[in-house]
Amino acid sequence: MPERKKKCEDCGGGEWALSYGDMMTLLCTFFILIVSFSTTELIKFRQAMGSMRGSLGVLLEQDGSSVIPKSENSLVRSQNQKQALQIIKEFEQKVFKLDIESGVEIEIKKEGFKIRLSDDLIFEPGTATLNPSMYTILDDLGLLIHFYSQDVKVEGHTDNIPVFTDKFGSNWELSTARAISVVKYFVNNLGIDPTRFTVTGCGPYKPLLPNTTPENRRRNRRVEIFIVLKDSIGSEG
Repeated sequence: MPERKKKCEDCGGGEWALSYGDMMTLLCTFFILIVSFSTTELIKFRQAMGSMRGSLGVLLEQDGSSVIPKSENSLVRSQNQKQALQIIKEFEQKVFKLDIESGVEIEIKKEGFKIRLSDDLIFEPGTATLNPSMYTILDDLGLLIHFYSQDVKVEGHTDNIPVFTDKFGSNWELSTARAISVVKYFVNNLGIDPTRFTVTGCGPYKPLLPNTTPENRRRNRRVEIFIVLKDSIGSEG
């Protein structure tokens, strides 16, 4: 009969397995703690964002995605856009302070801002001569144009009442002259690069409203300044 091998009392037993098990238990506990901390921080983050919604005017879905329309949400995609928007807000505040909001319209578009100025606000009656009291309004727009614009499109518009004067033989000529007067102020008085500007005289052919009432005709007599930003509002950033 073969002899049985004697057990070596000095040889290591299963102690290494116990040590390995202890190590795995510790690692498992460690990872559980990490996950619990991460979950806690995520909950705190969402709670903080929820408390900030009202003060910032920002609405978020539960997953953190914005519910603001993309065209508006993208306004904050670059520092330039933030600063440009701030200037527009200050411009709007000045308009209200001067009590001229009936003659100024501000429209936020994908590429930038469109500002409509009524003719009786910025021009002397029946002329293309700028009203000096409105220079401050043009100065604010000039700041926005100088630092943040890529292109600026200036359009002059009239109502449908024909113009016959010694200086202006048609509505086209008057609307063009008024657009040119605005651009010349930006270039000559504020030193803005003239290559940024495009001037168009539309006459009575692009009315905002039907020329059926005095108020509608007043709104149709206007200059539109379309400021295209260097970083368009709708661009990805």
